[in-house]
Amino acid sequence: TVSGTIAHNIIGQDPQLGALVDNSGVTKTHALLNTSPARDRIPYNTNTCGQVTTDQRGIARPQPTGGQCDIGAYEVQPGTIVIAVVGTNGNDTFNFTSSIPGYSAFPVNILYGSGSVTFSNISPGSYTVTQSVLPSGWVFTSVACVDSDSGTTVAGQIATIDLDSGQTVTCTYTNTPSTTFVDVPTSYWAWSWIERIYNAGITSGCTSSPRQYCPDTAVTRAQMSVFL
Repeated sequence: TVSGTIAHNIIGQDPQLGALVDNSGVTKTHALLNTSPARDRIPYNTNTCGQVTTDQRGIARPQPTGGQCDIGAYEVQPGTIVIAVVGTNGNDTFNFTSSIPGYSAFPVNILYGSGSVTFSNISPGSYTVTQSVLPSGWVFTSVACVDSDSGTTVAGQIATIDLDSGQTVTCTYTNTPSTTFVDVPTSYWAWSWIERIYNAGITSGCTSSPRQYCPDTAVTRAQMSVFL
């Protein structure tokens, strides 16, 4: 029984603990669930937070360093989210929106077909990441996430990430270049530039059925003046 109004105690609330299991360390512990009110509750240099430097498992306390300690024997470890983009033979910038604190919108730049961003020290919880409208010349193919406990789900271009204590979840978005002209495959050295000037309305190519660009055809001074 706890009586009185001792600072930082929580009375009358469900502590939201996990089962008594092996969470590493020499004894079993009850993990604090993602919504536990016992998380980040004790200010640094108060009630041994900062003096007792590990939890019952030997995990550094508090996390992050200099922050507030969790109540009890279990200190929740921040996790890591990695968002990767793969795009065949491409260099471009892909934009995302998310519920990750401080990153409601962020870009991922790919160079020679791949790129990624890493978010560290993220509190365990559920987060959504959505690929926004794609740059011109790209088509969304798939998204796959690597999650050790398979709690993360995907639907279309949205990943709902279930980040647990100390976990790293990686989600990879794959996008494929679209081809506007039948005679300019994605492997052609000037493909990305040709797609850009088409999408900018500068030229529609040399024929319309089938649509061709005729990349090796000479351009007259008169045609160049129209383009300019």
